[in-house]
Amino acid sequence: MKNRSAFFFRSLSGYAAALVFGGVMYGALETLFRGYTHPSMLLTGGVCFLGLYVIDGTGRFPLWKKALLGAALITAAELAAGCICNLWLGWGVWDYSGMPLNFRGQICLPFSLLWLALTLPAYTLASWLRRAVGAQPSESPEPSDASSPSSSSSGSPFSS
Repeated sequence: MKNRSAFFFRSLSGYAAALVFGGVMYGALETLFRGYTHPSMLLTGGVCFLGLYVIDGTGRFPLWKKALLGAALITAAELAAGCICNLWLGWGVWDYSGMPLNFRGQICLPFSLLWLALTLPAYTLASWLRRAVGAQPSESPEPSDASSPSSSSSGSPFSS
């Protein structure tokens, strides 16, 4: 049970760290290139990086598939945030109306391609963060050994 608890808390701390790290990094990048950011973008950037952290942690996909999944995730999050912040609440955080192949000024192909490119270093950062918090992607709680004296005869991994 101790291994399961430790795994759970390492995973939870990794998710929290990814959310905060992603929000801070996106806010810093946007401020660097645009001159300012909006608080809603800190949350959106954090959620996006958390999604990339989860995708990276599965270990199931080659890099090109992870990049496509990440770009789709970021574009979907951008559309959701844009519909809420810009269209519904009228905050005017961004407007891609002048960009080619845009949808209601909230998403556009050039930025989706930028997100595709940015997923590559983001996955590297996600792997680094996972190692830093001690939650490796292939980690899983150790099953109890049926021959150990502490396991019950039922063989249930939840028995003590």
